[in-house]
Parts: sequence; structure tokens; C-alpha cells
Amino acid sequence: MSLQYYDDSTGQLVEQVDLGGVAQESSVQALVTLVTTLQSRGVVKSVQKGSYHSANSVKDGTENGIPYKDFTINAVNVNKAVIIVYGSVNVSNSNCMTANGKILNSTKVRIYSTLSNSGGDSCFYNAQWQVIEFY
Repeated sequence: MSLQYYDDSTGQLVEQVDLGGVAQESSVQALVTLVTTLQSRGVVKSVQKGSYHSANSVKDGTENGIPYKDFTINAVNVNKAVIIVYGSVNVSNSNCMTANGKILNSTKVRIYSTLSNSGGDSCFYNAQWQVIEFY
């Protein structure tokens, strides 16, 4: 999978980032860099960022048994916005799943505290998230 940016006036490929089959942290960082570049060209309306350390933060509840924390953001058009969540797990447990989240509505995002694949204790991690809204 790749992300491509074409110049509207010439139709020429300007930049391309290969995201691979599964987005790794390095490809997510490349995507964030590209989004920052594209923002200066006028296709990105807003970028909102936040962070979450699951060991230190109060959780707001559980969904399907997975703890989560909700964050308030400035209003976005959910039909023109995406969320990127990336982070690192602070334990040497190979059963821990990666950080994830979703846009709940125009002013709220939800970040999930990961659980081990075996359903055991939470895996504590540092997660960063970005909501990117396009024109």
C-alpha cells in the first residue's frame, strides 16, 4: 500500500510513501511527515495531536472488555477526517497488541488501552494520536 500525491495542475506524481501491507511505526512517521508537507500545500484543514500513557491515565470505561480513554478535540467533519495512533509497549510481553483508537464523533476520539492477545492483564504503553481533517 502506498500514499501518492499528484500535482493537480500537471498530473505529475510529486511524492510517494510506501506503507507496506501493515503500517509500521516508521511508515506511520513517514505518513505524518507527508501530511505535514501536504498541509503546507493546502489540502489538510487541521491536525490535532495528543498522547496517552495507559499506566498513568484514568480510564473512562471499557468496550468489549477493553479499557479506553476518551479525548475532546476541536470539531472536525468526521467524513473528512482520519485518526492515526502509534506508540510503544513498555513491557517485554510478545502477546501485547498495538495501540489503536477511533473517532467517536466530531469532538471526541477514543484511545484503547491494549490487552494481551490471551486476554490477560493490560499491556502499558505510550501512545500518540493525531486527527487529520482534510478539506
